[in-house]
Amino acid sequence: MTAASSPLDRIAPYVVRDDFLSADDLRMLIAWTLAREADFANTLVGGPHGRVDTAIRASRSLPPKSFVPQRAFFLDHLLPLVPDLCTALGLQPFTVGRVQLGLVCHNDGDYYRRHIDTSVTTTGPVATRMISAVYYFHAEPKGFSGGELRLHPFSPRARTGAFTDLAPAQNRLIAFPSWAPHEVMPVSCPSGGFAAARFSVNCWFHRAPPETDQ
Repeated sequence: MTAASSPLDRIAPYVVRDDFLSADDLRMLIAWTLAREADFANTLVGGPHGRVDTAIRASRSLPPKSFVPQRAFFLDHLLPLVPDLCTALGLQPFTVGRVQLGLVCHNDGDYYRRHIDTSVTTTGPVATRMISAVYYFHAEPKGFSGGELRLHPFSPRARTGAFTDLAPAQNRLIAFPSWAPHEVMPVSCPSGGFAAARFSVNCWFHRAPPETDQ
């Protein structure tokens, strides 16, 4: 007799939306990003006051203040999606308290080991994250391979080899619950050039504090 699988052995639901931006907006974003190569710095683990730890995460990111010119543009595209994302991901509707956005560059050999985006046991600046969304883009012609978003089962004891890989396709948005275990698979970018890298806009929707929830 085969034992019934636990819900923790399942992979979290996810949403994929291709052709997320218009062709003109995509070209604008690529040009804007490539003009800011000098502003990117090693991505920190543990937030803006964290540390560089390439055993866990290797990539480069744009400082939040440098992303401000694009913030309103992305919020206009992302915030209206929240109700539909809640439905598709099986989440209770919630009032968005704040939104974190960040622009990340993955070049040759870069990755992010298995992790979750929120805290399920403590309070703090990431404990209210409900939905994670990642928007992928790159310059043409594409100069990298790999860099898939790998979603794992909730339980670390789930059977070996159980995962779902989602390709970082051009102009694609992927959303999933922030407590879903996931990782960024290693990127191969033979030229090592900035313009050949895998770029993503990472977004986290936070639940508003209970006293302001409706």
